[in-house]
Amino acid sequence: MQPDDRVLLVGAPAADAVLRLAARLTRGLVVVIGPEASVPDARKATAQVENVMWLAASADGRIPWQDGFFGKIVAPLRSGEVLRVLAPEGELLIAAAEQ
Repeated sequence: MQPDDRVLLVGAPAADAVLRLAARLTRGLVVVIGPEASVPDARKATAQVENVMWLAASADGRIPWQDGFFGKIVAPLRSGEVLRVLAPEGELLIAAAEQ
């Protein structure tokens, strides 16, 4: 990760992992899309940092962001929506679901 990367995390990683990533992105942005029930607590846990944003996942799987915005995306699967918001030279990392 580079300091100015714009990173999308699809799923809800632990807040401490998000904080570590945000600290590395000194000029970048971390956007996390997670289950609606977990977003309020996650926002509170990361409220002290300015470059983290949490969004509730939509029922239709739509990602409310402009096309080609994110340089890096970590997601559990490759989907049309993920590819839509990935920059042309961006990097998609498929994360295995925890069991």
